[in-house]
Amino acid sequence: MTHVRKLMVMLVVLMACRPAPSRVPQPAPAQPRPVAPVPAPPVHTEMPALPPEPPPPLPLDERLAAQIGLGGAVLLDLREDGVWAKSLDGSRKELLATTDATWLWPDAQTRVLWLWRETAGELRALDLSVPLPQSVTIATGVPAGLAWQWPKRPMMGPDDARLRLSLDPQDVGFQYGLPPVPGHWDAPRRWKTCGHGKGKPVEAVCPTLAAGSEALLRIWAQRTLDAENPAHLGHVGTQPSGCTAQTCGVAHALGSLHWWLVPATVWTDCCRRGHQLYDTRSRRFLRLGSGKMLPTPSGDRRDTVETLWLCPQGDAIVTESGVVPLEPPGPLRFGDADACLGGQPVRTPSLPCPQGDQCEDEQPEAATDNSQPL
Repeated sequence: MTHVRKLMVMLVVLMACRPAPSRVPQPAPAQPRPVAPVPAPPVHTEMPALPPEPPPPLPLDERLAAQIGLGGAVLLDLREDGVWAKSLDGSRKELLATTDATWLWPDAQTRVLWLWRETAGELRALDLSVPLPQSVTIATGVPAGLAWQWPKRPMMGPDDARLRLSLDPQDVGFQYGLPPVPGHWDAPRRWKTCGHGKGKPVEAVCPTLAAGSEALLRIWAQRTLDAENPAHLGHVGTQPSGCTAQTCGVAHALGSLHWWLVPATVWTDCCRRGHQLYDTRSRRFLRLGSGKMLPTPSGDRRDTVETLWLCPQGDAIVTESGVVPLEPPGPLRFGDADACLGGQPVRTPSLPCPQGDQCEDEQPEAATDNSQPL
């Protein structure tokens, strides 16, 4: 019993001497982290991007120069089915208007293509400054020998024309020629505008204007104020190679081209005179029939030029017989075209030979101020 009590006392003492367990605070259980809300995708209220607007259509003359000419001349050819525009090589062409016109006249000053129909002498016009023009009637009773007058430019047309169309903004309209003053036969011709001033116009000469045509003429005439002046065909001071003072007259340069118009006199079985084409690079004259180059002027009347359209691109001219390629020079293409778009008309009057030496088929034409735009 005593031993048992001792053991119990020792156990109590040992229990009292044991260090108390340390109380370390336990971490609180982790709480779940709140999930951030995902923002909803923004709602696009903008309209979808529209395709760019197409460029406005080009005026007819600019489109033809870009698509048909491709930097070269645009020839105008009047056929039975209408007016065609085509490239110099003929690979590109387009029908501009269906018409039975007898002749055409493209006016670069007003940007209008004039068409004359033999039936009733009808003068029609096609405005080349709009994309899709329609030909409109300007007047009826217009004679075939119609002349044209621009501001600050010589008249173009027959010297004996009884009627001309003035496109001068200061005096727009048809004008008829007054008879010369007795005793003053060398005086310049006088013209009077139909329906203007005192006195009645000659009814047989003045045409009948279509409704609204006078307003159109005034609009087109205003364009002549902004139009570029045509290239001046100035005199050339240098004597062409192969010429003498007796065989060649004063030459004229065709604008900025390398070509000159040389009035030449050639004696074969008789005297022949006319303007021939001279290339300043090769120093030779061009034979229109064959395209060959000669060191001296040709004695063939067919190699002379009387009326021509100088194409603004400088690669061709259009004569009364057809087209003459200039770059490179080639033979005349008979009946290939009637004019070139934007071209400049030039008329070279025939030249008189010494009395008695003139060929029978060539009669000298009296030179007047109106017949020499050169």
